[in-house]
Amino acid sequence: MSSTAKLQERIGYEFKNPELLNEALTHPTYAEEHGCMSNQRLEFLGDAVLELCVSRRLFERERTIDEGVLTKWRALLVCEKSLAVCAREIDLGRCLLMGGSAVADRLWMKPSVLCDAMESLIAAVYLDGGMDAAAALVDMILGEGMEHAPETPDDFKSRLQIILQEGGNSIPEYRLIAATGPDHAKTFEFECRFGDVVTRGAGASKKQAQQVAARKALELLEKNAN
Repeated sequence: MSSTAKLQERIGYEFKNPELLNEALTHPTYAEEHGCMSNQRLEFLGDAVLELCVSRRLFERERTIDEGVLTKWRALLVCEKSLAVCAREIDLGRCLLMGGSAVADRLWMKPSVLCDAMESLIAAVYLDGGMDAAAALVDMILGEGMEHAPETPDDFKSRLQIILQEGGNSIPEYRLIAATGPDHAKTFEFECRFGDVVTRGAGASKKQAQQVAARKALELLEKNAN
């Protein structure tokens, strides 16, 4: 099976026009050497398609959050580092067509290159299958992040997610451990887990308990880094 066939299998989408996929995978260095179209125009379109898909998903998910928070939330999800992580998860870098010097310099591992390729791929799916197909791809690569993204942009959960994504790690999982006390004064305990790290936090609400667990995880990461 070819690398492009494997990629289509990983993203759950089969192109009707394979040339669009080839263009999305063509780095400017390869295009310059072979006199063909690079993925730069697709990258331009993909950036807009991605932003629209994420904006709609966040808007529909939580109607009580104001636009300022939604804007920062979206920026967290579509930033270069976030998209580079997504690209690595589908092994997009190894599918890129690159010029000799770029291959020698291992540019296919560079976050900015992976980010551009991810946006190009989204645009190619959009042109080939329409907005629904593009939205499905965005849901696949960012869906978990959109479901678990923080309600506010500057909280402990947000900071923890950013740090983990920058390191190429999966986002943390939060699990309810216990709920004690009477209905009017319950105390919730949540577990925050990622890799081998497990922390717990308690609070008067589920959100507060998750924040405490995330804060403890951040403190643990900072301690281990020193």
